[in-house]
Amino acid sequence: MKIALMEVEMNEEETRRLLDEMGGVEQIAREGEVFSRNHRSLDAMLPKLLSKHPNRWVAVYDGKVVGTSKRREWLRWRLCEKGINPDLAAIKQMKVDRRIHILLAA
Repeated sequence: MKIALMEVEMNEEETRRLLDEMGGVEQIAREGEVFSRNHRSLDAMLPKLLSKHPNRWVAVYDGKVVGTSKRREWLRWRLCEKGINPDLAAIKQMKVDRRIHILLAA
């Protein structure tokens, strides 16, 4: 995923209109909290998820695994079908590194 950041100058009226379109400051703050909570849950569950769902995409929402799939796009689509905003869910591929690492002492 590529994210482009750009700086845009807006006057106060444009800023208010944009915030209103996004649901207001309170809504943005709530969504940020949900997003952060979901990612903390996924991080806490990561060891178990890696062993249970190797090489699959996993979505966590409200502290629960709400979907898995071989493809990220399919998983996002399934979340939408369940009424879950995929932009707020924690979605990550459970990549399993099967390489052997050898540490040699000098």
